[in-house]
Amino acid sequence: MAKFSYISVIVLILACWQGCQRQEKTGEKKVDKEKAVDSLTMQVTHTKRFAIDKSTSYQTMFLCVYHDKADGKRYLAYQNREKNCIQFYGFDSEALERKICFPRQGPNGVRKLGGFKVVNFDSVYVID
Repeated sequence: MAKFSYISVIVLILACWQGCQRQEKTGEKKVDKEKAVDSLTMQVTHTKRFAIDKSTSYQTMFLCVYHDKADGKRYLAYQNREKNCIQFYGFDSEALERKICFPRQGPNGVRKLGGFKVVNFDSVYVID
């Protein structure tokens, strides 16, 4: 019985090896690793540091860069789960400039802020 299991393992290994050999012969394109590595380069352009206060959670589930067409400024829109707010940090000043807070209860309440889409400061879509 042991000889049968050894033989079946050897046959399985040979079958897998033959399958790999067939893929190479069928003309599958191989990626030249040297060219692939040389074709991608990443470069750090800027480092931004946004100072958050002690009551702001440093763990966020959502943030994005919002470009306001009215004043031409860019903002980092940051979801604050603790305060149930969206905080807008000036991208150039790196300081908190605006925030929109949502009540947790009531007819317009947002129990748990799950995400958002900023169209402009008057129109913000919120996922509850």
